[in-house]
Amino acid sequence: MYLRKVERHYKGRLYVHYYLVESVHTSRGPRQLTVYSLGDLKPKPAAEWLALFKGAVDALSEPRRITPGVITAAPGRTTIQTKHLHQ
Repeated sequence: MYLRKVERHYKGRLYVHYYLVESVHTSRGPRQLTVYSLGDLKPKPAAEWLALFKGAVDALSEPRRITPGVITAAPGRTTIQTKHLHQ
């Protein structure tokens, strides 16, 4: 697992967000699964940091499954379509 830094420009401003990402090896090659969005990581009150890390710990404890072409997190989490399935 690693932290991914994403920078986006919108209306002349720079927005930086961080994501906890897991690298997964599939039959179609490596894929990255966003496990949890950490937000901007700017200074926050202690209660907000506690809630943020509790959410990350909960996300890490939930099982994740991989199906051909799709990486799916546990219910209620991010789903990433990596490739369209052909029927």
